[in-house]
Amino acid sequence: MDEIWDFFRFYYIPCCYGRSIFLVVTPVGLIMRFLGKDLLRIKKSKFVSTYWISREKQNNTMKRQF
Repeated sequence: MDEIWDFFRFYYIPCCYGRSIFLVVTPVGLIMRFLGKDLLRIKKSKFVSTYWISREKQNNTMKRQF
């Protein structure tokens, strides 16, 4: 009985997880590429002088608590 559970634990379950991730992540990536989306903003542009993103200062930060 232990051999059967070892088979499931070491071979079957990782294969199922791998397939499910592949079947979800790959189509999403292909759709995003087809639509031209760049969610991570990693495309380089020659028209931009800097890639720095300015953000407003938040008052609820944890810096200088006391």
